[in-house]
Amino acid sequence: MVSVRGAGFAPYEIKDISVHVGQVVTVPIQLSVSSVEQTVSVTDTAVVVDPTRSGTSSLVGQRDINDLPINGRRVDQFALLATGVTTDGNNGEMSFHGIPNGNSYLQDGVDVTSQWFLGNAGSNASTIAVLSSISQDAVQEFQVQSAGFSAEFGRAAGGVINTLTKSGTNNLHGSGFWFWRNQSFNAIDLFSKLNGVPYNPPEHRNQAGGSVGGPIIKDKLFFFVNTEETRRFYPLVSSLVNPSILVTGDPSHNFAAGVCTATAAQCAAAQAYLARLFTTVNRSLAQNSGFAKLDWRPNDRHSFTANFNLVNFSSPDGIVTTIAPTDGSGVGANGNIETHIRNGRFSDTFIISNAMLNEFRFGYNKDRRGESYDSSLVPPNGLRSALTVAGQGNLGVWPNQLPNIQPTEDRFDFVDNLSWTKGKHQLKFGLDIAHTSDTENAVYNGPGTFTYGTVTAFAQDLAPAAGDPLAGKHWQSFSQALGQPITSVYIRDYDFFAQDQWQIFHALTLNFGLRYDYSQYSQPPLNPDYPETGKLNEPGTNFAPRLGFAYSPNHNKTVIRGGYGFFYSRLPASTITRLQQLGGVVRKSFTLSSSNPAQFALGPSFPNNLTTPVNQLVNAGFAIPDLATPRTH
Repeated sequence: MVSVRGAGFAPYEIKDISVHVGQVVTVPIQLSVSSVEQTVSVTDTAVVVDPTRSGTSSLVGQRDINDLPINGRRVDQFALLATGVTTDGNNGEMSFHGIPNGNSYLQDGVDVTSQWFLGNAGSNASTIAVLSSISQDAVQEFQVQSAGFSAEFGRAAGGVINTLTKSGTNNLHGSGFWFWRNQSFNAIDLFSKLNGVPYNPPEHRNQAGGSVGGPIIKDKLFFFVNTEETRRFYPLVSSLVNPSILVTGDPSHNFAAGVCTATAAQCAAAQAYLARLFTTVNRSLAQNSGFAKLDWRPNDRHSFTANFNLVNFSSPDGIVTTIAPTDGSGVGANGNIETHIRNGRFSDTFIISNAMLNEFRFGYNKDRRGESYDSSLVPPNGLRSALTVAGQGNLGVWPNQLPNIQPTEDRFDFVDNLSWTKGKHQLKFGLDIAHTSDTENAVYNGPGTFTYGTVTAFAQDLAPAAGDPLAGKHWQSFSQALGQPITSVYIRDYDFFAQDQWQIFHALTLNFGLRYDYSQYSQPPLNPDYPETGKLNEPGTNFAPRLGFAYSPNHNKTVIRGGYGFFYSRLPASTITRLQQLGGVVRKSFTLSSSNPAQFALGPSFPNNLTTPVNQLVNAGFAIPDLATPRTH
């Protein structure tokens, strides 16, 4: 409620004002002259338009979250209701105006973006590494800013999703739920076939949880807790559809005519090897999440909040998420995946005066993801390398070293904002200082990759003939990377902003501001043979001006908005990690060709790989000297 009193004027009150996440509410007040005691009381109704905002944003409120159906209860998918937002591939990440990995995810104003892939916490560039980074029932609402956002928000070239979590109140309240789904509700996927017959694999999904919140000390101390559990069993149907190698639709998986000209026994061995790709893989997943929050209001000026969110996700054979892959990946590129998320936050909101307010926020985020083998899917001949035959990949194992940790990420984030109302100006100043560390325990292509030009050559190595002088070495090329598996990097962000919302007159508001982003990175080790390898540019001129206006010519019934600005994203920690490894110091990667006798002599015999690098053939890579931070405007 807002109340206004002045000598000679009737008291004015306006009630039931709704203030949503990321919103500045303008309350129009008109005082009438009065010589007798009277009170004008107004109950606020829904505001149709915001006459001061110049950017493009949408609010997803509690009604939307409760009433709209969503598959899997991934709450950030409601951002798809906003203009210019769509999904990016299988992993479900948000793409703003065609920018999938340049967005910022906030939870109660604290950055929870995964620096590794620049997605939401727990995200992965190519697969689903977590169902949702927070329970849907723990979310009060969130704001989706897709264009023209103010200087307060940065580290995003696409959009910003700011999630507000629920809090306890003076009333004890709670909720519970259970959702169930199975394959009886599913249509048969067009490519889902078992032995050539259409097949609807089992699908069992159970999601249950509950929330409770209320007072610990009335009007002073409140609590809210939430939990959500998911169990899903959803086997995938793996197959290999490649008419240039196999007869399409043949339940015996015979080779196409003339594909294999080795001995009958060798061709039969190769055929049996590929037949393992035609199977049902018993994929499943389990996710447990919990959220707890305390709000303390010791007086009218101070408000303290502390909350903690955790998610544990595991999925045996869940690296591949499609229902019926036809490229062999369901077996040859699959494995187990685990993800663990921890988010902690503390905030203090202090009303300094009637015109000044300070917000302090501290956040700690931890994101850990790992992958491992499923021993039942690895090739029976002891091969632990990737394999491509006649252009067909996914025939060996995943080329990334398994097991791995990719990554363990820790971020400490300190935010302080000062808001000051001065006449027609609403000023805001702030800083955001973050330290992020990422550690990877993996060697991409560490197991090596065999490439065969023909099925015949592969068959000759799979089942070598007695007396064959090239037994195990009919491959076309072999590549591998060897070296230190653990790589650690850091990123230090120093961000500052100042902005002003100037209401020039009732119908016209001007928004302008300036943001400065500066990042420090771990510098890659120097390879004396390549001086460029020892430097990763740290741009010092990332100034981001923002300018916008909002004009309402007919008493807030219509608003005309416009704006322009510079918006910087950030370098992914995965890129910074690769630059540590590419210089040929930490890792040594090499490729051997059978057409080069010297290289061929150094190569391994199938299915083995090398244990020491071939130093004279080491590949090296580095960043361009003026590598810049991604930017849009």
